[in-house]
Amino acid sequence: MKQCFWLVCLCLVSLSAFAAPGIKQREILLGSHQPLTGMAAKFSAISKSTEIYFRFVNEQGGVHGRSIKYHYADDGFQAIRTQEVIRELVLRKPVFLILNGLGTATHASVSAWLQSLKVPDFFVGSSDPQWTEPVKETVFGFQPTPRVEGRALAKYLLQSHPGEQVVVWHRDDPQMKEASEHLSTLLTANHTPTHTMTHPMLPFDLDAHLDQIRQLNPKAIVLFTSSLPAIQFLESVQKHGPQSNIYLGHDLADSRLLEWVGVEAMEGVSVLSSFPLASQADHPGIQFHRSLLREYDPELTINRWTIYGQAVAELMVEILYRSGRNLTRQSVIGTAEDLDQWNGVLSPPITLSAQNHQAITKLRITRVQSGKFETISDWIDSK
Repeated sequence: MKQCFWLVCLCLVSLSAFAAPGIKQREILLGSHQPLTGMAAKFSAISKSTEIYFRFVNEQGGVHGRSIKYHYADDGFQAIRTQEVIRELVLRKPVFLILNGLGTATHASVSAWLQSLKVPDFFVGSSDPQWTEPVKETVFGFQPTPRVEGRALAKYLLQSHPGEQVVVWHRDDPQMKEASEHLSTLLTANHTPTHTMTHPMLPFDLDAHLDQIRQLNPKAIVLFTSSLPAIQFLESVQKHGPQSNIYLGHDLADSRLLEWVGVEAMEGVSVLSSFPLASQADHPGIQFHRSLLREYDPELTINRWTIYGQAVAELMVEILYRSGRNLTRQSVIGTAEDLDQWNGVLSPPITLSAQNHQAITKLRITRVQSGKFETISDWIDSK
């Protein structure tokens, strides 16, 4: 009897010794840094929505009998605080992996350290290409990079405006400049004339820019910019022209544009999107998302950030589920690298491999028609 007792104890000690950090008998601990306060607090809706989806999954039995506990700590969008909260999560909790750490500069302050410890760093909350170009063993990106954005939109324009004049108007920002370059390179290589214009941060002489665009008389205008310059641009175009097809970059894929700009000024405007927009009420993914918000947090208003938060959670759950009961950090990375054309209820088809750690590489065109956003294209593969 004593021999049996000590044998059981030895087995338990052995299992404990080899268990992955953050993996408990009934729990999987995930961590993140998020700006819950401060100038970027509007992004807090992302982590709240992610947690809501995890709560839903937990009520369905979790992942192979384990509940997901999502520990997201407030870094106020400040790199020094990011370092503090990530060290706390990794060394003291400790968590199994980091999920959707938000912000380029903030996450860059901890990325090398996480890689040195081989902590899986899933779906960094930043579109910067540094996370996945080149591929890094433990790091995965989620949001479309400038390369994805520029090439996807260029492929659509080559079909809809072959050989016609295109003007690309972008903010003086490294990522928006890069998206513009990828788009212009592909268009020019396929005999579609392209003119690129850069605008500075506000304020600037928008009328002068529009005068120059009118002289070019483009068939299509692409805006890679932020919301305020885009709103001013669209309002002015409505009043004074030019009468061109207007395409907005992925950063502007927000159904609230109808409120900010007005339905009339948005009519016929297209946007590059990765998820359904909040106002697309007939989309089954949006219907499901709304039902989760109503049940778990009625005060959380649906918007592009809540949709994004659920989408990244769906993908993480799928990878954890496919990894089986015996989770290790290496096995979950291997599982992610074997994902082929997976669809969530909100996400585009996602393929990951040892050569590609970038989740969203397919986008589509959504256009305002009769005052509503309607999806008008199939998924466009940026590769």
